[in-house]
Amino acid sequence: FVLTGVRHDVVKIHGQHRTGTNFVQKLLKVNAPQVVSPWPEESGWKHGPFEVHRRRRYLIVARHPMAWAESFHNWEMAHHRTTVESFGDFLRAPLSDERSAEVWNCTGPLELYATSYAAWLASPLRTAVLRYEDVLEDLSAALTMLFGELGLPTPTHFMDWEERADMWETSVVRRPLDRDRSVQGWRSITSARDAEYARSRLPTGLLEQLGYEI
Repeated sequence: FVLTGVRHDVVKIHGQHRTGTNFVQKLLKVNAPQVVSPWPEESGWKHGPFEVHRRRRYLIVARHPMAWAESFHNWEMAHHRTTVESFGDFLRAPLSDERSAEVWNCTGPLELYATSYAAWLASPLRTAVLRYEDVLEDLSAALTMLFGELGLPTPTHFMDWEERADMWETSVVRRPLDRDRSVQGWRSITSARDAEYARSRLPTGLLEQLGYEI
């Protein structure tokens, strides 16, 4: 698929559930509508492997694996796809999202994270990485760096992250965005045993490549 009249590459966003892919999609559409496909699932599922396209730049949206796992757990509970109430038990339970389990051939949440991000980062295709935490910390700086990596003109103004709550509709009631909780909330519910388990399931090299520590 090629957008009518488009003579440049189109940005295709990938990332796991609950990492901010919708938010980033909206931000890019607001700030650079000419480079983002209006259909985020076009050219492949955004939570799945890359599908090669000659006129695509691939943007990987990353989030700290434990912050992601906590948000993913809450999301799956809200959608009644898991009955595992303990966060530690959820980390060890079979993957609740059947499509992800099939696409990535994974059995648990941490394996899904490790497998998918390792595959995306190892791709020979033209990619850029945007960390969700960096967007919350300093949106202008994060997007300025991203636009530079993508070779795009940098807009003079970026939408503030506090406006994200009104950017899309959902059937699930959302809490107001709490930046500190979104970034650090996982620490208050993660035991030393759970943290050690996560370290054993997530390759050190992958965490270093994404700039995260557990």
